[in-house]
Amino acid sequence: MDDVIASLKRINTLPLYSHIADIVSPTPWTLDIHLTEPDRWLPLLLGQVPAMILPREWETLSNFASHPLGTGPYAVIRNSTNQLKNSGIR
Repeated sequence: MDDVIASLKRINTLPLYSHIADIVSPTPWTLDIHLTEPDRWLPLLLGQVPAMILPREWETLSNFASHPLGTGPYAVIRNSTNQLKNSGIR
């Protein structure tokens, strides 16, 4: 849950997400997002690229750009300048 909270707090500086006042996790599987104003588009915004969930320490990970970690259905196995292979392609 720490990665989720860190990722969502990171985007708070962007105008579309600046109304996020606080993000807390009162229990291990619960995320409370507090807003400064109602936003019916929040579910859509949380599905956009800026809101992607990244490891808290992603900026300090070596080779993160070429071997990213994420929460999606695929994992990067090999990445070169000419080819990217992920676990979903056989």
